[in-house]
Amino acid sequence: MITLTRVQFELACKHFIEQGVSLGNNVWQWQETKHSFMKVGYLEYRKTQVITEFTTSEETIELSEIELEENDSSRFDIGENGKILWNLEYHIVYSPTYEVPEIYVRGWSDEGSYLSDSQILQLTSAHLRDDIQKVKYGGGLTCMEHPILRTPFYRLHPCETASVLKEVIGEKELSLTSYIPTYINLIGPSVGLSLSLEYFV
Repeated sequence: MITLTRVQFELACKHFIEQGVSLGNNVWQWQETKHSFMKVGYLEYRKTQVITEFTTSEETIELSEIELEENDSSRFDIGENGKILWNLEYHIVYSPTYEVPEIYVRGWSDEGSYLSDSQILQLTSAHLRDDIQKVKYGGGLTCMEHPILRTPFYRLHPCETASVLKEVIGEKELSLTSYIPTYINLIGPSVGLSLSLEYFV
């Protein structure tokens, strides 16, 4: 299965959260809200990224991650040795148009200002960054209104998601239990998001 219905997406997300809990890694949350006349949900993950070296967009930057404590998602501090902290929020939302998940991301600098698209692109490796920027229409990463929260986020456009999944999976069947981890590790690196290998053992 490459494309999903909304019900399948929600089941896949709940399987993923249960898997995280069983691994002792319950950093992903299922958020649900009433939208129009029905309840809709999405996956949410927050982390703080330490920028240990910041350079121009043509050069690479070195990054390391620190997971946020549950009640610590609003910190904006300069770390030791003047390191810069970026607070990042990722949402995985269902796209009814493409019938696949799509990633929304936003972030704040240590001073509390929103990160720009070029800063968000700094979260990924140079070769992926180049590929995203080659896509026309916003370079594949577009600032737009979150479909549920109605607030600004950067959206990683899902138009190629199904074909990327099909190319990697081939003729094999992608189950609901493996769908979200596979999706995150194939598509997420474009915006600095990935899972540990324990999700695939």
